[in-house]
Amino acid sequence: MEALVETSPVGVVVFDAGSGDALSVNREAARIVEGLRMPERSPEQLLEVITCQRADGREVALADFPLGPQLSTAETLRTEEIVLSVPDGRMVKTLVNATPIHAPEGGVESVVVTMQDLAAFEELERMRTEFLAIVSHELRTPLTSIKGSASTVLAASPGFAPAEMLQFLRIIDTQADHMSGPIGDLLDAGRIATGTLSVAPEPSEAVVLVDRARNTLLSGGGRHTVLADLPPDLPRVLVDRRRIVQVLNNLFSNAARQAPESSPIRVTAERDGVYVAISVSDRGGGIPPEQLAHLFQKYAGAGAGERGLGAGLSI
Repeated sequence: MEALVETSPVGVVVFDAGSGDALSVNREAARIVEGLRMPERSPEQLLEVITCQRADGREVALADFPLGPQLSTAETLRTEEIVLSVPDGRMVKTLVNATPIHAPEGGVESVVVTMQDLAAFEELERMRTEFLAIVSHELRTPLTSIKGSASTVLAASPGFAPAEMLQFLRIIDTQADHMSGPIGDLLDAGRIATGTLSVAPEPSEAVVLVDRARNTLLSGGGRHTVLADLPPDLPRVLVDRRRIVQVLNNLFSNAARQAPESSPIRVTAERDGVYVAISVSDRGGGIPPEQLAHLFQKYAGAGAGERGLGAGLSI
């Protein structure tokens, strides 16, 4: 039993109900409170400075209220979120259960407290929210284009030119194909994490790749002027065409969302040794310096007003 408790993924602390002393602290419980440790205090002294904030907002400073009398009230807790904090502001959010153990002659002998660190659960919730933001980001452009083209065709007068109607139908067909792409792209996010993302590079013209991405933006209802400044003597590049167009689509889409409609989006390219560097710039608010190091990580930027979202960036 001691071995099971010690290796449990849930923190377990057993308190003496009379004195309030911790009789047993397993490995996970010690890890949870380790971040609250103060260098000049022993683990036992940590109880003297911890404040517990309960789910209803009540705060209990263990130094002001002897732990023994509190435990002897035999209060049972079930899955209550309690924030443990110390005076310097450090804190940890936990999910706590407390069960009193009664002595044979009556009264409370000890209290078993289990705790789970909620940091991992909050991280999962953050990733879920960011994943949904990426799905929205990836599908918004083709949906807007399909809706706009379909509405135009449906509202067309009898004299509407067949060639124009055919063009709108082509846009609908193309954007419907684009919508199937993001589904696979989202699955690719997992392959990126495991290093198994596959690419199929082939010689390509950089100007053609930029034009494809620009046309996607404009056909999707983009209102920005896209100014391209690409030298005519650029060499061909060895790239996975679909992946690179996806990356450029991401950059165009993010620029269009962040920049004023009256300002242009600029695309430049230059030879950089054996590479070709393509840059997309806008006159939006920019990216906070502290986020730059994380910009191309999976799901990066979703917490900052959807700045820099999209599977294309991580690819």
